[in-house]
Amino acid sequence: MRRLWPLVLSSFISTFLPAAFLWGVASRSSENAYIDPNVCASCHLGQHEGYQNTGMARSLSPAGPFLSRILGEKTATFYHQPSDRHYTVFRRGDQYFLRRHQMRGENKINQLERRIDLVIGSGNHAATLVHRSEQGKLLELPLTWYSASGGYFAMSPGYDNPNHFGFRRQITDKCRSCHSAYPQVPTGSDVAPIDCQRCHGPGQRHLDSISADAGIDAIRQSIVNPARLTPARALETCLQCHLETTSRPLPDSLLRHPREIFSFRPGDPLGDFRIYFDHPNDHPLAEKFEVNSAGYRFLKSSCFRASQGEFQCISCHNPHRHLRGEEMGAKTRAVCLSCHQEALSSVAAHTLDSDCVSCHMPKRRSEDAVHVMVTDHSIPRLLPDSDPFHPQDELENARRAVYRGPVVPFYPPDFPSSPEDRLYLALAQIKDDANLASGVAALQAAVEQLETKNGYYYFELAKALLKTGHQHKAMRALEKSLNLNPNDQAACQVLGEVLLQRGELEKAIQRLESCRQNQPVDAALETTLAVAYGQRGELEKAIAVLEHVIQKDPDRVSARMNLGTALERKGESHAAKEQYREVIRIQPDSGLAHFYLANVLLSTGEEQEAAYYLQKAGDLNPELRERSRQALQELKRSQ
Repeated sequence: MRRLWPLVLSSFISTFLPAAFLWGVASRSSENAYIDPNVCASCHLGQHEGYQNTGMARSLSPAGPFLSRILGEKTATFYHQPSDRHYTVFRRGDQYFLRRHQMRGENKINQLERRIDLVIGSGNHAATLVHRSEQGKLLELPLTWYSASGGYFAMSPGYDNPNHFGFRRQITDKCRSCHSAYPQVPTGSDVAPIDCQRCHGPGQRHLDSISADAGIDAIRQSIVNPARLTPARALETCLQCHLETTSRPLPDSLLRHPREIFSFRPGDPLGDFRIYFDHPNDHPLAEKFEVNSAGYRFLKSSCFRASQGEFQCISCHNPHRHLRGEEMGAKTRAVCLSCHQEALSSVAAHTLDSDCVSCHMPKRRSEDAVHVMVTDHSIPRLLPDSDPFHPQDELENARRAVYRGPVVPFYPPDFPSSPEDRLYLALAQIKDDANLASGVAALQAAVEQLETKNGYYYFELAKALLKTGHQHKAMRALEKSLNLNPNDQAACQVLGEVLLQRGELEKAIQRLESCRQNQPVDAALETTLAVAYGQRGELEKAIAVLEHVIQKDPDRVSARMNLGTALERKGESHAAKEQYREVIRIQPDSGLAHFYLANVLLSTGEEQEAAYYLQKAGDLNPELRERSRQALQELKRSQ
């Protein structure tokens, strides 16, 4: 089986995942820096102690104490049938680990083990296992502990399908921003839960005012108290994390460029930081019920809309103390009666001590995290017809949630119509492919009208043009993007890949080598450069670059696949086999790695082993099924 040098990269779209943990984020004002949140307890001990029992205070924590509490010395096992993978959570010494394996007959294969360093989530509903790599990246692990039914392990949200992320899913800044303290907070660790300053803003000015005995008014004005904000700004203190229109590709929101993910401050208008989008109101998906839908469904509720913004999250919730049982029931009942007491007097089924929440804010199973039941904050008048606790299929829910159509603004409610905002609305159409054709035209018009000097928008336009088959126009947009932002390695990598696809090898190498001078070097850019070197026949150069990529990111599958091919072309079959085997260990569902390994096994006379991997390649990847079948038939005839 003869092969040419492969371009074993995911399609160009997959290279635009946000980089995880770019901690070089400075606070906007050097005058008001973040402080150690434990300092707050010296004056606010009651609020500090009460807060420790809230979910926010346990949004991110070391794994050891949590797993020791739920497991102790025991192990936990879980078999995931769709991906045919076995998982074991176990303790070794004072640390916990997650091990994955598959079975080949009686033998365990594709074993992979990672230390569990952190858990994301309070454990009230769920706690997802997290590994910190030797390179400092935080990686979501495939298992999550769910509190329902006494507690159990199952697949993490988004993993319950045959081809999931495995151990490779980096936790992005967007995820981190609402599950941990801002990186500017000096906690002595880069992993700490949400603290006081998420709602009250940076504390240094407040501390300085107290130290200077500045007077009560100046001290109060030196810190944000959400209770003193306007209703809209107070609500947005909560919505900064609790508003998500959907976890599915749409997109749910876009940061205003060039705002950074950790730059929101309580009291600022949320719409100046992020714009939120949704499905049209007349589409069935507008009624979606997801795990982080509390803020979204609350804003859509009749109660909130009738209150003209006076009804707030803190009308029922105390952010400094987790209310439970009858205490919570009494508070929510009082809130309901403040508007509905007179109406209730004429409804026979209701009394003044009725439990409003059980009927009008029922718990339901979320559609995206199917092991979790959460409260419906839309405050429906009637209970849903269907069983709110009925088990759901995550993969089927995800298929039903695929959307193609217009994306509409959701928040802020008075979405402006400036040229810049029309640009964001156009960008929302194409970001996750929901409305590509209309979105490309709208984005082109908006970019031209605004005459933007920001390369980001041209890069986004270029990606959309490539998706719609307009390669030449995309190249012009990429060149424009790089003219405005020469250090954008993501745009450079895409341009290099497009040039390779067009057969412009020398131009691709020249461009990629030029961009590689910028530091730090993007791994996707280096992988594409290595592919170009391979196509030019410079195998030693290609191997050196790929080995450098793998040293920085050992789980980068595309780098290992290309390294295997380069080694095979050099005649180093054994080393090539090791790279393909490692890809399969990292990503057992890679049909391509199985196929390439079968190919090199055939070249070394290991026909029985090659037949196994050919069969697996066809089973895993429908696009390889016919080629694998033909290769197996050819192998049978030759025996």
